[in-house]
Amino acid sequence: MTSAIIIIVVIIVAIAAFLLYRRVAVTRQGAERAASRLAGMAPLAEKLKRGTLALSDVQPYASDIITRSHVLELLHEHQRLDLFPAEYHTKEKMAESVLANWLEFPTELDSRPDEMELLKIVPIQIDEDPEHKLLYYAFRFCTHEPHWAAKNGWTIGIAGPYFADGPEVTPATAFSRFNKEGQVIIEEEVAWFHENVAAQLMNS
Repeated sequence: MTSAIIIIVVIIVAIAAFLLYRRVAVTRQGAERAASRLAGMAPLAEKLKRGTLALSDVQPYASDIITRSHVLELLHEHQRLDLFPAEYHTKEKMAESVLANWLEFPTELDSRPDEMELLKIVPIQIDEDPEHKLLYYAFRFCTHEPHWAAKNGWTIGIAGPYFADGPEVTPATAFSRFNKEGQVIIEEEVAWFHENVAAQLMNS
């Protein structure tokens, strides 16, 4: 009996140690990736500080699905949104970037998706005023071989919320339960996201 208890304790300790290691490793990888991204944007920030930043400098960062939302936030903080390319200054393009950043995290895809397409914008009424709506952006995304998720094909991801009459710069978030396209109803997936993910963001 004693031997069995010892074995169980050893197994529990081993699992706990692995989970702790995994959490530390993932946190470190995420921090390293964020630091690398910030370092890559350093020339942009420096030109912004000197007052020499031009639209042509911002274009490559805005066209990149990963850096797009970060650059918009940077320009918003410095009240220079006039330097952000108009074709990317939309809620859809910001939602796309927010989801791509979430997917790139080590615990998710651990990479940017190879393809992403908007499927539907789903509004959710927040009070009796018909103009007061939250918008959620439902995308499908996929990766190509040799990525492990390539076999899943098109997968559903949600980003938001954005106020229908609000700015593109909002504390939006993203999430995917990695359900395949066709296996879920988009409106139901958005409702789950609204209740279980976005609600935490709005209440924080």
